Amino acid sequence: MKKYFLTGLMILLPIALTLMVLSFFFHFFSSPFLGLTSSLLSSLNLNWPKPLIVFAARIIVLTLFLAAILFLGILGRLFIFKSLIGAANKLFLKIPFFRGIYHTVQDLADSFLSKDKKAFKYAVKIPFPSEKSFSVGFVSGEVPLECHKHFTEPMEPVFLPASPYPITGFIFFVPKRLIENLDLTREEAVEFIISSGMVTPHRPKNAAPEKK
Repeated sequence: MKKYFLTGLMILLPIALTLMVLSFFFHFFSSPFLGLTSSLLSSLNLNWPKPLIVFAARIIVLTLFLAAILFLGILGRLFIFKSLIGAANKLFLKIPFFRGIYHTVQDLADSFLSKDKKAFKYAVKIPFPSEKSFSVGFVSGEVPLECHKHFTEPMEPVFLPASPYPITGFIFFVPKRLIENLDLTREEAVEFIISSGMVTPHRPKNAAPEKK
């Protein structure tokens, strides 16, 4: 009986967790305009039950949200709109308090979404928390110029994710001589960290490792 239960759990758990994540983002992005859209649908006298009106409102909000992203992407390719975006960026960067948040979010979005940049370059291992133990991390960028003068040898910034919640962690400046590249893709390394080591990365023998 126990082995059948575990087999069923292994089949159901990935599906359930995937649906939970999708449900979270579905509600997160549709909630800000849900009240307005629900009111508009209710005013049409459709005689729908309230749960159906709320669900339809979420679908409409998400559809309009995706359409707006696509429309902005099309406009962003136009020269005139690029000039307007540049002028808006300069304006936002002059507003106290707002500019710090805006600039940080802009840089993060550029790192994650740009084809020419990678949020995390590649997976590595570093000696942590002691010299005789190692942790999996990611080389995350470049050492700030201000920090260079405090180091006596070449360093790399390494982000060490927390397990099983990799959205939190620590950033370390690690000597390059102590960093060892891992033959893992970023996705494989993240899976290993999220699972707390229970999911062992595997790749077909003829598959090429991620370029570094």
